[in-house]
Amino acid sequence: MSRKLIVLTLLVLLSLSAFAADRTLAKRDLLPRGGTVNGIVESVDGNFIKLAGGLVVVDASEAQVVVDRGREGSVAQIEPGMLLFATIARENPPSSHPVQKASMISATHFRDATLTGTVQSVSTDPGALTLLGQTVYVDDDTSFGGFRRGEDFGLADILPNQIVQVQVDAVNGRLIAREVLVLSPVLPQVGRLRGEVKSIGTDSWDVETETETVTIAVNAQTKIIGSPKAGDTVEVLYNVNSANQKVAISIIRFEPAPPAPKVVQFHGTVKSITGSTWVVTEDATHERTFTVNERTKVLGNPRVGDLVHVFAHETEGGVLNAITVMRLRL
Repeated sequence: MSRKLIVLTLLVLLSLSAFAADRTLAKRDLLPRGGTVNGIVESVDGNFIKLAGGLVVVDASEAQVVVDRGREGSVAQIEPGMLLFATIARENPPSSHPVQKASMISATHFRDATLTGTVQSVSTDPGALTLLGQTVYVDDDTSFGGFRRGEDFGLADILPNQIVQVQVDAVNGRLIAREVLVLSPVLPQVGRLRGEVKSIGTDSWDVETETETVTIAVNAQTKIIGSPKAGDTVEVLYNVNSANQKVAISIIRFEPAPPAPKVVQFHGTVKSITGSTWVVTEDATHERTFTVNERTKVLGNPRVGDLVHVFAHETEGGVLNAITVMRLRL
């Protein structure tokens, strides 16, 4: 092999080696530089938190610590039995007992029970809320979160009909809330009712339905139609506000539709025609008297003595108003 060919071969091998080294370096740069660790805290020794029988150790000396759903805390507040989640700052080289250096740690207590449901009522004296039929008391250590209304969010900001998740402990025969998390704001609730107006006030009406007397709040946005008064029947469309009050969207005086007119038909011989009043004899003992007006269809130009067929409206008082009068030809 010539010297020139040997030199060329060496240059190619060196190039391939350099390329391989670059690929290895690039691959090493793409490796994740950290990870996560979670588990049950077994012990805490200074800034070192031990999990899994001490085989996993988390160094919290430089970590941001959050305890019990969002409260800023410290390593001193982390206790055995808590559920821990840690974000690891960097990977450790293989070792028989590596220490995981954390950048962020979240530690949460296990509670006796968790209730999720719609708030039925709230009481500030004593501080308590009811959901799922259970009364849950709050104390100075209860934390609140979720849909907040300011920094001092607390029991007074919890409203009926909100959906909440409450973590509780059993203490001296009572359920004590440790965390109250509002999962959703109050959803609008719209309803309607019909009843008799019993009283009308400046900011509320009392309406008696078939089963109860309901107080309906009214405001400047309430539409009142038909000038209803006490004793009238009304249709009410309302929504339920955060204080569980029924607030009227509209109050409409209810006027039932008149009954459908009764239609009768008969035939007989025209006995008399006096102005708009006709008398028809059905048989020897029965006569019909009815009125003909501008809306009546008179067909065949019937006269006294002619046989006719009559369609008529009958009023509640028994008065007949002819719809059609048709002469019958035999």
